[in-house]
Parts: sequence; C-alpha cells; structure tokens
Amino acid sequence: MFALAPSLVLRLAAGGLLVLTLLLKVLAAMTHPVPKEMIAERAKAQMAAFLARHGMQPIPANPGSNALEEPFVVALSNGCRLFVAEAGFEGWYRDFLRNLVPLGDEYFFWFQGRNYREQPIWRTRLSGYWRALLRELGFKPHFEPIFAVGASPGCDLSAMPWQELADGVAAVAQ
Repeated sequence: MFALAPSLVLRLAAGGLLVLTLLLKVLAAMTHPVPKEMIAERAKAQMAAFLARHGMQPIPANPGSNALEEPFVVALSNGCRLFVAEAGFEGWYRDFLRNLVPLGDEYFFWFQGRNYREQPIWRTRLSGYWRALLRELGFKPHFEPIFAVGASPGCDLSAMPWQELADGVAAVAQ
C-alpha cells in the first residue's frame, strides 16, 4: 500500500500539470495578436519618423512592397546615407541586412543600449525566447528591438539617440 501512494501522487501531479498547460494554451489562443505585417509597417513608420525628427529625409519604399519584404528605412541628409532595419532576434537576417549596406560604410547592431559590430546572437535569442515564454504565460513583457544600422562615411552617428527609436518601436510592437 505504501508503494502506491507515491505513484498516485505522481499521477495527480502529472494530471494537474497537463490541465494547467492546456488552460494556458487556451488562454493564449483567446488573445488576438496583431498581424506581423501590421507591426512591421508600424515599426517602419516609427523608424522613418525618428530619422525625420533628427534631420534625415526618409526615402519612400518601393511601391507595392510590404514591410516584411523590405524591412528597412533609408534616409539621406547632407551627403549622409543612413540605413536602419529591425533585425530578428534569431539572427536569421543579419547577413541579408549586411549585404544591403555598401562596402566601406559603417555597419553595426544596436541592442539594449549598446552598439555591436556583429549581432550578439546569444543575447538577442535569450531575450526573444524569454519574451515569448512570458507572453505564453500571460504576461506582457517589454519588447527590446534589435536594429541593424548602416551609414555612409559622411554620417555622424555619435549623437543619434537610438534608445528613443527603440522606445518608439517597442511601443508599437506591444
């Protein structure tokens, strides 16, 4: 009889966990997420507005393209050509984005208040997966965007307040 008690406790615990996970999945399915394309369009609009506020002239996107096909903004100002894109936390697009920037231009990733020569994959993945887990559990974690930035040699990026851009994009992605 003593041997059955731990077995019964384990079965009840496993059953309770099963019910809890199913409940969490049902609750997560009841939320109405904003489509990725709409979020990408809003993020591009934030990037363009940010660049315009800081003296840059955003170049209109190709007609008929959407923000998922063309996830970047290009802007010009006094011999400076600036390219800004929101990079995925997984790092899948880092080489694609790098190839969009001409050789000789400055190129870096901006994440959590710091510039990186290469995308800090482990940091961005950890942040992205942690955020996804918290969302699945019903929390609304703060979104931390990753930006790929390319700039021609005539650009002075030292005074650009990237955190302002991150806060604006995070607000539309919530």
